[in-house]
Amino acid sequence: MAPALHQIRAMTPRSPVLALLIVLFAACRSVASPAPAVARRTHAPPPAPVTSPAAEPIASRDARLAEAVPLLEDQLPRVAGDPASARRTLRASRSPAARAWAAWLAHHAGDDVDAEAILRELAGEGERPTLAPDGAAPGARALWLAREHVEALSASAPQLVNALPCAVFDGDGADAARAFGPAYGSTRDALVAPFKRRCVEAALERHLGAAGRARALAVDAALSRALFRAWPQPDDGTMWVGVSIAAREVLRDSLLGVSPDDRATDVAMREVVGRLAADDPRSLARVGSYRRTAQSHVGALAQTLCALASARGRALTPGQCTRRAYTVTLATFTTWVGALQQR
Repeated sequence: MAPALHQIRAMTPRSPVLALLIVLFAACRSVASPAPAVARRTHAPPPAPVTSPAAEPIASRDARLAEAVPLLEDQLPRVAGDPASARRTLRASRSPAARAWAAWLAHHAGDDVDAEAILRELAGEGERPTLAPDGAAPGARALWLAREHVEALSASAPQLVNALPCAVFDGDGADAARAFGPAYGSTRDALVAPFKRRCVEAALERHLGAAGRARALAVDAALSRALFRAWPQPDDGTMWVGVSIAAREVLRDSLLGVSPDDRATDVAMREVVGRLAADDPRSLARVGSYRRTAQSHVGALAQTLCALASARGRALTPGQCTRRAYTVTLATFTTWVGALQQR
């Protein structure tokens, strides 16, 4: 996806049109034979089959995953308060869905040796995170695998997403934001999206109170309305559902403490604006409309980002918060409009 949102640096591009656009914008047995003396020459009945645990049918993957649902619903909400106990309980389960979370909890406790051991055990059972980036650390791989399990259980246990612990964003924000963010570019991305939305609202309520939460959500709604009003969601294909989630999550990730890169966002913005200028100069009016709405909310977003950073012990200066707020608005724009340009 395109980078996150930031304030555009002052520039003096050579192209007047691009300059105007830039200004507008300031993820076997043996049966013992009877003794010969007593053996009778007769046809012996076939031996009864030997039964043992190893001879029992192996449960299907769905059944093995589903075993963990009641346990996960009980233990995951306890992660924030007693991670050590949750780790021991989940580690003892036969279900891969529980042990994947035990692997993340091992990582969270600083025990990557155990996290890797659990992941190797799971891999031996055919449970590997297919979506995780190459070279991902054990904690990130555990989160990607946990996400895939939630999706595999979505038909039988859709409520499981409501038990996922927001604590993952506190200790491993960037990895968690990617692991539970859009990954398919389709309606499938909507299966886990409620998790991040819930955690954003919980974080706002915890750190800023009801009023601060309402203000931040109002900014989120306003930016989304302005963006999709100027560039409506196409009707051709379900991929746009995934992309629209990605665009909205740029701001939500920033509220969880994971912001886009300033420089990468600037580069992406210039590329998107340059293509707009070349393809349809009339789009300047739409760029301007979104820019004005974004500008009017940068101050409130900056104050929210500063307050959240301070509450998390990562204080930022007012200037840094303003810059971050601008970057978020720009990254929201480039994520959505940049994808539309690839149609």
